[in-house]
Amino acid sequence: KYPIICEEEIMDLKNFKTMDVNILLGIVNMKMRDENWDLDELLKYYDIEKTELLNALEKGGFKYFSEARHFA
Repeated sequence: KYPIICEEEIMDLKNFKTMDVNILLGIVNMKMRDENWDLDELLKYYDIEKTELLNALEKGGFKYFSEARHFA
């Protein structure tokens, strides 16, 4: 009935364009916190275009705070 989706698939930021924005926010903030990354390090690791990720999160009303290294 429903496809089986493993946790790794859900947590893979390469699929960010199809994610619910609230789930995306949580994953992005968690990855940056757990790995002690800033936004540029996260983007480089996942090979994501900065403008695409920023646009996706801004559509949900979220903004990046570089001093705190998270979106809110």
